[in-house]
Amino acid sequence: MKKPTCSIFILFTILLQNLNAQDIDLKEFVDIKWHTEYMQIGNGRYDIPKDMISESWILFKKNGICIADNLGRVDNGTWKYLKEKKTIKVFFNDITLNQRIIKLEKKKFIVASSENEKEELIVSMIKLD
Repeated sequence: MKKPTCSIFILFTILLQNLNAQDIDLKEFVDIKWHTEYMQIGNGRYDIPKDMISESWILFKKNGICIADNLGRVDNGTWKYLKEKKTIKVFFNDITLNQRIIKLEKKKFIVASSENEKEELIVSMIKLD
């Protein structure tokens, strides 16, 4: 159970990092499959191999439902945008993830989250054409 949880956490973190620190236009973010490009923890950066990028994605739907696919394992959950914190809160079963939006552009989405003060997980996601 830990592997899917970690993968989902990483995927959501990537998604949230791509939003700007300014006001976020959710139209740029919802109903788009965001594919994991890389993850960064501390000084370590882990690039997703190009042939695997299309197999790991997350989709935030307008109705508050989210779907994550990690190499063929699909998980369903819900999400909520906390405007005052520029954070996306994601719920999967008994797991709650808080993803601070770092950057959101038409083709790039970056989020950050941390479970402790020392290490922050940054996830960069892209929109494939």
